[in-house]
Amino acid sequence: MRNIKKVLVDLNSNKKYFIKDLDDNFHTSNGVISKEQMNGSETLVKSDKGRKFVVLEPSFVDLWENLKRGPQIMQQKDVGIV
Repeated sequence: MRNIKKVLVDLNSNKKYFIKDLDDNFHTSNGVISKEQMNGSETLVKSDKGRKFVVLEPSFVDLWENLKRGPQIMQQKDVGIV
């Protein structure tokens, strides 16, 4: 569950990007954020196109939003329909 390393928030559109790998540059439609900027101590970074992003540690809500759904149990009332 804890495979998200950082969260990028676009200041113009408030869109969240979940970063899983800090060893590579992160590419968006709004530009590229270098791995040095994400690993640094700065919280406000700029892409190569000039868009501003905020780099944050993931909170519980961010991890919850990215949680995958697992298989569901078939209940008796539903087995008759199938």
